Amino acid sequence: MDFSTKFTVRTDLADEVLENLGQKRGKMDDGIGFETEYLYGVRVDNVTVKNRNAERLTGKPMGKYATVGVGEIWKADKEGFENAARAVSETLKGMLGTTRGLCLVAALGNGRITADAIGPLSAQNLIVSRHIKKQNKELYDALGLGECACVSAGVMGDTGAEAFELVKGAVEMLKPSCVVVIDALASRNMDRLVKTVQICDSGISPGSGVGNARHEISSRTLGVPTAAIGVPTVVEVQTLCFDMLSKALEGQEEIVRYIEEKMPENIGRFFVCPKETDKIIGSMARLIGYSLNFTFHEGMTVSEMDEFLS
Repeated sequence: MDFSTKFTVRTDLADEVLENLGQKRGKMDDGIGFETEYLYGVRVDNVTVKNRNAERLTGKPMGKYATVGVGEIWKADKEGFENAARAVSETLKGMLGTTRGLCLVAALGNGRITADAIGPLSAQNLIVSRHIKKQNKELYDALGLGECACVSAGVMGDTGAEAFELVKGAVEMLKPSCVVVIDALASRNMDRLVKTVQICDSGISPGSGVGNARHEISSRTLGVPTAAIGVPTVVEVQTLCFDMLSKALEGQEEIVRYIEEKMPENIGRFFVCPKETDKIIGSMARLIGYSLNFTFHEGMTVSEMDEFLS
């Protein structure tokens, strides 16, 4: 239902963009592809932006976007958690193409703000191993680890530098074979909030979820294969209002337009997140970290990760 004249519906999820377009999935002839698959019993919706026309329609750079529906991971049992982590890992491997050699993880976001801390918290659940390889090659080989390093870029207000500048510097120094960037996103739908993981091969612009986009971090700007992992942690208030009104008042466009006109002008400055956000985002960060461990350290079990990180 597209009748908003005053507000822009904000979402970083490619899957939601298709809903905004009102396109019928699986029957798109505008350079947009869509298909659904299941990995370890977990649903993965794949969107492909194939050409410039598709870029114009979606507002997304050309590339592949996968939305992994992990559900309420903070309530999952051990099997459910592992299946979700392996599904994210397999999807990420498909985006990167290769995980041989050194893999660099770039954790973006502000660790002091829970809704923006998915990157730093995920890094705490990541098993980094480059230093072990450099200092004790025999131990490194005995552990059977892949080679992984991590940089926490923070936010410009703390570092005085763009996240891109710090990540680019790490790439030039370490010369990784691939880069994985982690950041928080914005959703339009409460049902997807901290219940999905978007993985794409087109990179990411830090801060875009809250309308403060910075320099793009991507394969094009870094010069190495780069994939982005994003977790929707917030919904913009005006987008939430519009989404709820659209569903509740289907077919009553004039009423919705009237309500739109009564909304405060500065409503777009406010965002909402789940009530138990500390617990929920902590659980999602563990999922992302363990997914990366499955990706880089093949053969490792969840129990071994728990022991290694304890």
